[in-house]
Amino acid sequence: MGTVHRFHRAISVLSACLLASAAAGVTASAAAPAQPPATCTPGTCAGQDPGQTGCTSDQTILDQVQRSGRTLRLMFSNTCQAAWAQLAGGQSTAQNSDKATIQDDRGHAQSSPVLVSGLTIQTRMINSTSVHLQACATLINDPVQLCTPFH
Repeated sequence: MGTVHRFHRAISVLSACLLASAAAGVTASAAAPAQPPATCTPGTCAGQDPGQTGCTSDQTILDQVQRSGRTLRLMFSNTCQAAWAQLAGGQSTAQNSDKATIQDDRGHAQSSPVLVSGLTIQTRMINSTSVHLQACATLINDPVQLCTPFH
């Protein structure tokens, strides 16, 4: 009887250890890695790359429109209080390529493309405090400019 009792006790201890390990593993894997702080502050992000400044860590899509296999997004970072345009599925030829622009209702604009990956480009940021914003794209082989409404 002593061997059976020791066996059941070992199983109980092993089960408790496995449950504790599983619980600890769930807790550890559920924690999101800490994002580095943004390197620009509200009002100082204009003209900077949203990816390199850390402003993409809390990016939000304010609006998006699609045409000809491309998706144009108006992006916003609450931390940086800045916005940018992102164009996914862009196309290019040896002579020309799709272009994206972000503009506000005060005449500020950025259209310097920053390659994100593959066929996705985005503009540098404009400050977005108390302004209306719009993203636009000029697509090759399409004479009509693609734009989001002002937000």
